[in-house]
Amino acid sequence: MDAPDHLHGIIGETVNVENETAHRSNHWAVILGLVPVQDGDHYGIVWGDLPTGVAAFGKTPVEAIRKFDLAMEAAAVVPSR
Repeated sequence: MDAPDHLHGIIGETVNVENETAHRSNHWAVILGLVPVQDGDHYGIVWGDLPTGVAAFGKTPVEAIRKFDLAMEAAAVVPSR
């Protein structure tokens, strides 16, 4: 389908937003409905409690979310028998 020239920019922006939304919806924090909480100059995400749960911290909410993904991967490692 050919779109009118004046809509090309809007279509491109919409596609980019949809792609970014799909990418961000794959983060564990988003899937679990967790929100980074600011504590001083850092943000943290905790699932469960600090001693036994999964936790991650970063200087920005996005960094905390990315580190939480890594922490979830580390927690999900199954030891060999």
